[in-house]
Amino acid sequence: MGVALEKSKVDMSTFHGARCWQGHAPKHILRAQELADWISRKPHYFGTTSTYKNVTQAKFSGKKGILFIQHGWGATDHIDLWDGTSMKVGEPEYFSLGKEVWFWKLN
Repeated sequence: MGVALEKSKVDMSTFHGARCWQGHAPKHILRAQELADWISRKPHYFGTTSTYKNVTQAKFSGKKGILFIQHGWGATDHIDLWDGTSMKVGEPEYFSLGKEVWFWKLN
């Protein structure tokens, strides 16, 4: 998700979370929670954060935006683009694995 934001020319200069230490560019953002927290602090850029519990992908049908699924695999999270029907990389069952889903609707 971080690479997508950077390639879209989103100013990431205020993001100070963990990044990949490999010798390549861009240095990928490693922690979905840190990125989701950063996005939440940018409502002027991403809109307000909507949070949900116990939802399926049907809740987001027809909406486009960014999804963050918190604590889906123990301490592991997932952040992804949502095109109105599916995630770019994630699977539908991710919704049932997460403790909470955060959503930023994009126009």
